Amino acid sequence: MTDHQIAPSVITAYKNTRNKHQTSRPLAPAYKAVNTAHAATRGRGERGFATLKNWRILTRTRCSTHHVTTHAKAILTLEHQG
Repeated sequence: MTDHQIAPSVITAYKNTRNKHQTSRPLAPAYKAVNTAHAATRGRGERGFATLKNWRILTRTRCSTHHVTTHAKAILTLEHQG
């Protein structure tokens, strides 16, 4: 793994403050890269769930949960291709 790649795991954003009483300082480049990856991943997921909510696929279906999962995966795939 090179320096600019992030291992596949749970990614949480970093803040640039030490504590409440000290002033903030700039983030290191590695922390900025983690924040960028976090924002990109979170944005894609939030757009996908917004689409599912707008289409009401999760609340108004009358079929088995397997079919709902298949439909949700298809919608998210189409959403992320654009």
